[in-house]
Amino acid sequence: MSYAPFPFYAYLGRNDYIFAAYEKQDYAIVFRELERLFALGYRVWYEEDVANEGLAFEETCEKVRQCKLFIFFITEHAENSKELRRVVNYALDIEVPMLLIYLEQVELPKSLQLSTSHVAPIHRYKRETKDYERELSNRLNKNLRMTRQEKQVLTIGDERICPTHIKIKLAHDHLRSSQQPIPPDIIKGSETEKQAQRFLDNMRGIAQAEYEKLAEMGHPEAQFELSCLLCVKNRAKALEWLQKSVEAGFPPALVEYGELLTTTPAFSEAMRGRNLRQAGELFSKAAKAKSADGLFRLAECFHLDMYRGAFDRDLVRAAKLYVQSAQMGHDGAKERLYEKPYEMTQYLTDDPLRREAAEFAKAADAGDDYAVNNLAMQYLRGEGVPRDANLAVKMLAEAAERGNPYALFNLGMILYEGKIMGQDRESAVKMIRYAAAKGLPAAVEAMKNLGEMEGR
Repeated sequence: MSYAPFPFYAYLGRNDYIFAAYEKQDYAIVFRELERLFALGYRVWYEEDVANEGLAFEETCEKVRQCKLFIFFITEHAENSKELRRVVNYALDIEVPMLLIYLEQVELPKSLQLSTSHVAPIHRYKRETKDYERELSNRLNKNLRMTRQEKQVLTIGDERICPTHIKIKLAHDHLRSSQQPIPPDIIKGSETEKQAQRFLDNMRGIAQAEYEKLAEMGHPEAQFELSCLLCVKNRAKALEWLQKSVEAGFPPALVEYGELLTTTPAFSEAMRGRNLRQAGELFSKAAKAKSADGLFRLAECFHLDMYRGAFDRDLVRAAKLYVQSAQMGHDGAKERLYEKPYEMTQYLTDDPLRREAAEFAKAADAGDDYAVNNLAMQYLRGEGVPRDANLAVKMLAEAAERGNPYALFNLGMILYEGKIMGQDRESAVKMIRYAAAKGLPAAVEAMKNLGEMEGR
């Protein structure tokens, strides 16, 4: 399933939650309101994927039946959506408590006006943010009748039967939830902002508690994540969990521990200092597990001078390992292969990325925009082909015009950074947002992380 730039993961647990009904074309304005609900501590289910068809009507009805409160976000698009009206009418038929929030000044069809006449609406477009937040909070508390503590999202303890892979996903989701930015239109220093920050802090605490439970059960991924969370506050405990994850053979932990062994960090006393040979052995284990980072670090063992004495230099072997890592998407490995002063491809009799470029060129000639994008990026980086930034930009622009999400994102990032061509952040944000709406994960992440983009 592809994802649009959704503000948080839709709630999938068994506790009371809000069902948010909206027209997908309005996701940009609706998602700001969902962020507000999330920051206030409410569980919300909504359609995350705005780029593709959503759930079947029967599945949507099941979500409506199980919700505690149905919120209908009203806009001109929503008013004209027959599919959305079916869902609203179903909620009215089964008498689910409802809240109407007008985001635009529109008039509902007469039939819908009559059937919702018992519901006092909130006119968001008329209200100042502070007044709107106050009324929204009062209405939610009245309809949901839940305490602050009850509003918190699902924890592992809520599930009587919960497989381990679901538990680790919940922990990951709670950690991501704790990293969500507070909506930019929430007033600085307001009680709402303080509540939102307390909620985010609580999410981090929930994630840590869940990782601890799983780590105690011997889950290597949870042990590794817990070590990352604790590395600032409790280094000794962080190292202890990292070592347990290493013993279980978790690839990211193998690489992390190996990297610590190549330096002299604050951990070094407990780890008894540098040990390049042991680091290489850990990188080798991670590489065998098909870890791109593990392959890259193992290549360095046969390439860089710092490993002399522990490993013999073998540039051909290093180059082959860099190729394997690069084929898995490791940017550092690509730089080692093609960037000066390394240019490790000189040690290869056959360059797979050069062959790959030829295959992309053939597919691009046949009209494959994904191949056009991939070949353009190879020209941009000089991977297997001569570096040619102008040709790369031209190819990306052609594919972007035809709506290819990868080309839109890559060209958007080039325009945003302004290093290869003139900077145009307004156009860049539009392109990246369009790519995100088509469900490209990298574009979704960019829309979340680039602060200047978030407020646009």
